[in-house]
Amino acid sequence: MQRAVIRIGDRTNHGGVVVTGDQTLNVFGKPAARKGDMTTCPRCKGEYPIVEGTRSTGSSQWLALEGMRTACGAALIASQHFWREDDAAGTSTMTSNGTKAKAYKGRFQVFDEATREPMPGRQYRVTTIDGTPSEGTTDSDGYTAWIESQSPDMLSLELLAHEQEEAS
Repeated sequence: MQRAVIRIGDRTNHGGVVVTGDQTLNVFGKPAARKGDMTTCPRCKGEYPIVEGTRSTGSSQWLALEGMRTACGAALIASQHFWREDDAAGTSTMTSNGTKAKAYKGRFQVFDEATREPMPGRQYRVTTIDGTPSEGTTDSDGYTAWIESQSPDMLSLELLAHEQEEAS
């Protein structure tokens, strides 16, 4: 299941705020929060670390995702819903023939900025850090195709011109 990445300034359901994050990994202008980063909690009267995380594609950090918990039990609430991560990313399994499956697997989900609804049928280009492009069209739920790799990789997503945009 994919969930939104948490950033500094995001809230918790206890009324707290995420106060530390990875200064080298920005998510739409704010540092991403990781397992071990700190939150405030007015309900429990203290500061508590985030105790859950998922291995991110392209990062060795354990990213905090929406719904994950802090040490006081508060759930994290994302303020952005465009950068999402699979909460099982970075896991490795064996295939039926005994070979090791791809260690890293992920995909993007594209949302309309105004309505926050998934965007099916959008043409896109995903480019790896070494410049390798892969183009496609989002599925009925707004997802790109799965991207698999034996190692973590930094990816960029570019939405290509949409027919309605070209007409204007």
